[in-house]
Amino acid sequence: MRPTIGSWWRKGSTSKRAAIDRERIHSRENGTVVTRECIRSQVILTIAGAALWLALSSCQLGGSSPPAQVGPVSLRVGESATISLYTHCGILAVTINGMAFYADPPLSDGNGNPPSGWGNPTDIGTVTLTTATTADFTDSKGNRAHFTSAPAGPAPTILPCF
Repeated sequence: MRPTIGSWWRKGSTSKRAAIDRERIHSRENGTVVTRECIRSQVILTIAGAALWLALSSCQLGGSSPPAQVGPVSLRVGESATISLYTHCGILAVTINGMAFYADPPLSDGNGNPPSGWGNPTDIGTVTLTTATTADFTDSKGNRAHFTSAPAGPAPTILPCF
């Protein structure tokens, strides 16, 4: 027996209605229907937002790293100055007398941040030019870093920290 057009339409609408009912998981008081697809979208957007927030909150916004000290530091051997050392991506370098002095060894927590106990994004302390090519930094908590303008290997490339 061949189905009539009416019975086919009813059968189709029933299947369609059942599919819609299966997609509905919650009906709100105001009559709106929340579907699984809607919830999936909300979850994905929430996760993406959280990932973006983590990425931006753990690093500096902007295109380049700020200078390692506030204001120019000009020292003679044996002299000291109080500086604000840039530590956000680890203790990597300081500029003295217009020259880059590289941390020897570079100090980091392994995730691009300063080690525990150091200030972040900067640490206030005293830098002393010990020789023409070496300097030492000490903060009030006792953290220390040694810097050299003549590293044993090639001069490290310090990329902008974002």
